[in-house]
Parts: sequence; structure tokens; C-alpha cells
Amino acid sequence: RTQTTWLVKGAQYEPLDASKTILFQQLEDAIRQHQTIDYSYDKADGTKTYLGVHPYKLVNHDGIWYLAAKDGGALKSFTLVKMDRLQVQNSHFTPDPEVERTLQQEDDVWLKEKKQEIVLKVTGLAATYFRRRKHVPQQDITKELEDGGLIVSCRVAHEDQIFRTVRQ
Repeated sequence: RTQTTWLVKGAQYEPLDASKTILFQQLEDAIRQHQTIDYSYDKADGTKTYLGVHPYKLVNHDGIWYLAAKDGGALKSFTLVKMDRLQVQNSHFTPDPEVERTLQQEDDVWLKEKKQEIVLKVTGLAATYFRRRKHVPQQDITKELEDGGLIVSCRVAHEDQIFRTVRQ
């Protein structure tokens, strides 16, 4: 019955080919079993090998799949389509409850511990959209202006997190 009343549009999802579907399933198992993993990752400056990584969650953000993992004590995110040659190890790790909490609270995939505060002045025309839903990470409306605009603060790990919103 709901098929005739609902139409959901919005997010576009990246297609995962057969090899990435297998990778996805292997990562799911490694996360469930708390097994460390090794893999190659395509970066802008070449391929890098990661060893002994602790996988925590598969995260879909804006239609792109990421692996949230701890590498050498630092929480990071890795785009799935850039991962290759995954090796699930027999070694296990004890999940850190603080990492789990962080992943539940984050509203973006930029998983950097140090964040900077950005303050935006939003015009009255755009204010409606910021009142309806969050458009920037850790969005907080700090002041409503007399002209209908807003002062919005957010906390970001990198400026790129807000550039798309500012351009729109």
C-alpha cells in the first residue's frame, strides 16, 4: 500500500561492483569478529599499504561507502572504492567504547579529533533551510537575527566539509 503514497528522492548512491561487494562482506565479518585487517589504499600521491587496522563500522555518508577504522591509534575513514587487496588477519582487537560513541555522535566522515569552530551568517532567504535540518557538521543556531537571518556555528575537521554548503 505504501508504494502508492511514498516517493523518496535525494541521495544518489555509488555503485559497488562485484569485487567491492565481496570486500564489503569481508569487512562486515572482520568488524563483527573484531579482527585486524591489512589493505592497499589508492591515494592522490600513490598507493599506500595499511597494516594492523582496527575496523569499526561501514558508514554510508551522502551515498558514498566508507570504512571507519583505527589506524595506529587514530580514528580515520577510508573510501571503500579506493581499498584493494584486503587481508583479514587472525589477530583480534578489543573495541574501544569511546570510538563507538564518537561514531554514533559524528554527523560526517571527517574523523579528526581536533576540530575548529566555523561561524556562518545565513541570510533570511536561506535561514528556513537551516531551521529545517542540519546542513553543516555539528550545526548549532546560536542567534536569530532581526532581518530573519541566522548566526550558525559548526565544528569541522577540515574546511572542505562546509564549502559545498556555502557555495549553495
